[in-house]
Amino acid sequence: MTIAAERSAHSLFVRNQWLLSAAQVFSGIGIAVGFAVGGLLAEKLTGSAEYAGFAQTASILGAGVLAIPLARLAERRSRSYALSLGFSLAALGALIILVGVRIGVPVVFFVGMALFGSATATGLQARYAATDSAPAHLKGRALSVVVWAATVGSVAGPNLADPGGELGIHLGVGELGGPFALSAVAFLVAIAFTSRLRRRRQDVPDPLGTGAAEFAAPAGTASYPAAKTPAQTRPTIRQALHSIKTRPRALLGFTAVVLGHTIMVSVMVMTPVHMAHSGDTIAVIGIVISLHIMGMYALSPMFGWAADRFGPIPVIWLGFALFTASAIVGIADDLAGSSMLRISTALVLLGLGWSACFIAGSTLISESVPDAIRVTVQGATDASMNLGAAVFAAVAGPLLTVGGFTLINAVALGIVALGVLVAIRAMAANSRSQRPDRERPDSQRPDSERPDSERPDSERPDSQRSDSQRSNGEQANG
Repeated sequence: MTIAAERSAHSLFVRNQWLLSAAQVFSGIGIAVGFAVGGLLAEKLTGSAEYAGFAQTASILGAGVLAIPLARLAERRSRSYALSLGFSLAALGALIILVGVRIGVPVVFFVGMALFGSATATGLQARYAATDSAPAHLKGRALSVVVWAATVGSVAGPNLADPGGELGIHLGVGELGGPFALSAVAFLVAIAFTSRLRRRRQDVPDPLGTGAAEFAAPAGTASYPAAKTPAQTRPTIRQALHSIKTRPRALLGFTAVVLGHTIMVSVMVMTPVHMAHSGDTIAVIGIVISLHIMGMYALSPMFGWAADRFGPIPVIWLGFALFTASAIVGIADDLAGSSMLRISTALVLLGLGWSACFIAGSTLISESVPDAIRVTVQGATDASMNLGAAVFAAVAGPLLTVGGFTLINAVALGIVALGVLVAIRAMAANSRSQRPDRERPDSQRPDSERPDSERPDSERPDSQRSDSQRSNGEQANG
């Protein structure tokens, strides 16, 4: 590759990284400032703490439902188009929330929260977009830069809840509605950046193999798979889930991501309500949520390094241990009377547990499934983790009413126990699959390890296939 081509490729890579990072900063602000007050606003509109969790449930459910359509749209059109549309839907959701607050109709508010969840799905997709134009040896670094950018916005966002409240008073939507006005502005700014992402050149293969990606660098700057032919079809979600089920390591990674996200959301969404009931101000709540989000993202590069150095499975076990410690501290905070030190410690540990399970689980999934189905598996995982979290966020409000913050954390411990059980069974299954050939009956050996004479005719070399099989194959090729 010429020096000019190398410079052009590097310029494209740097440009896209800056645009995506800037978009993630403002997206993080928009999401975090809304999440900081969403549960409190739902409680105020409905008049019941039992419905506080439904605000986050609607948002998470929206993220889960939109995750796969946005991924498919990125395949068919472009990353830029999908990301911009995702943030547009989130901005529209924020405006609908303001309307619901102004007219005092909870249903309108919850519809807006569902669309608001599009920002979460879009942010998850952006972490994959960060690697599209990166050379092979910089893909991990490219992803980490965008994750860190989201950290800046996510940590800053909750601290804007207080000035957002003042804005809400002037707009007539109240102190709790104002932060969503800031969210709408933040998403619009994010769109300004994602809409400028470079589209792919027509003479460069599509990184996704579907004619949809836009981050194409000059030829030779990255290793791209060949474009799909019209006869090839995209894998279905059912095929993706079956691929996960039949691979113990992939199943463990899927479990870590889905259950880890479920634990984090179910506890996090009720923390502001728990603190408000204990007399904490919105400013204090914002600080605690900021610390929690910092725990989620600040050490993500360290967990990524640990997964590469020691393997993803030990990092997943570390995540389970951090979740356990968080739940114990959370229960102690409720029983002894809430204090900022204890609740902050619990929420930081919660964020660290999520980070360990999310990064190591995602890495394990990517390592354990075939290239041809990887993008679909990743989309199915993102959808599943959001849908699972939505279910538990929906019951978090009633659980808080019945048993307080203690019951919320006890349920979290139960989910951790389920994850540990799956991990033990998956590791045992993986150990059995790795036994030496002499210890495994031929019937249990995969076709790829069986002698040619024991394989189906369709998988044997031509020299060992029957005359009729060779004849049929030649006729098909002709």
